[in-house]
Amino acid sequence: MKESFNPLDEQYKKAEDLPEEQQDKFADVPEKQGGGFVRKEAMETLDYAKIAADVVNVLKGQGITSIDVLRKKAETENKKRDEEKREAKDKIKIAKEEAFTLKKIPEELKHDKEFVLSALMRDNSEIEYVPEDLLEDKDFMLDALRVNGDFLEYASEALKEDKDIALAVLSESWTSFRFVSENLKNDRDFLLDVVKVNGRALEQLSEDFKNDKELVLEAVKRDGEALKYASENLKNDRDIIIVAVQESGATAFKHVPKEFKNDKELVLEAMGSRDGVGGVKAHDIPRHLMKDKDFILDALKFDWEILLFFKESHEAINDKEVMLEAIKNSDAAFFRFGSVELLDDKEFLSELIKQGASSDILDRISEEVLLEKPHIIIEVLKQNPELLFSIPKKVRKLVEDILE
Repeated sequence: MKESFNPLDEQYKKAEDLPEEQQDKFADVPEKQGGGFVRKEAMETLDYAKIAADVVNVLKGQGITSIDVLRKKAETENKKRDEEKREAKDKIKIAKEEAFTLKKIPEELKHDKEFVLSALMRDNSEIEYVPEDLLEDKDFMLDALRVNGDFLEYASEALKEDKDIALAVLSESWTSFRFVSENLKNDRDFLLDVVKVNGRALEQLSEDFKNDKELVLEAVKRDGEALKYASENLKNDRDIIIVAVQESGATAFKHVPKEFKNDKELVLEAMGSRDGVGGVKAHDIPRHLMKDKDFILDALKFDWEILLFFKESHEAINDKEVMLEAIKNSDAAFFRFGSVELLDDKEFLSELIKQGASSDILDRISEEVLLEKPHIIIEVLKQNPELLFSIPKKVRKLVEDILE
């Protein structure tokens, strides 16, 4: 018969003195609270009681000795906070419903630059109510044009003649250049500066300037897509076309006359444009160039996915020279387009491994092929022995047994 357990037995001073199966049910009471031990649920009550006692002491220190007094004080404070929240909401509602506009505000505020700029940022249509003195103020208009370049339409005639204002508006929008004075639009020296800031301003110039080779060259140097606005004569000028595609790649290439899109040198320039991600891609290139191996070898430096169009069929590419060039750009080219027969070539396999493709070789080449061509496994492990655990299981198990 199992002995009954009596926690009041004098032999038990602390929880650790209790039978092992009872110890996790009890907790020691700190000496300052009397010592001994109690059931854990009772200990929690003791802990809560201690916290409560501390709270009472804090309240007494503030002169609060009655819970009713405290309750009334809390109700008063809550009521006050609720009232403040309602007032704040009412103010926001009123502000939204009765928001000042430049048309309604007091006269003195209409000439406050900071206030007026704030109004323009909130609502561009407020420009109609800006007073004349601000529309004639160069500093104010320079700030306003950063909000919206089209505000130049409302500027004084003197400011529309101002070169600083004209150049400032170009940094926001080339289309706003249409509001610049006719005098400035006919100042060739100034226009050379203009297209260096924003090449697309060429759209706003006269046909004579759109046919000015020096000016158009400066425009396409700044933004190749400015080719779109050149005269028909200069759109067919090879010098200008090359500069445009070098600068903006695909965005300029779409404006190149059809006959120039068959020019291999020009296409390669477009593929390697300074515009980085904007370089001409394979799908933009005339298909007949895709059958030109010399062109492909050069084009692979920029876009290995051009291999998608290299052959009419969907057969894997077994051309070593082409694939060697492709994997210099990305080893993914081999796994997407290459023939596994190329792995029989020691030079090609070595180059593929050099490009960091060891793991992919073991992961993406079928186990059947790896077992048929064991030299692949050997060459990979020579460079990356840690990939032992990625080789076909049939071989790996034998290796592990031997090494053990």
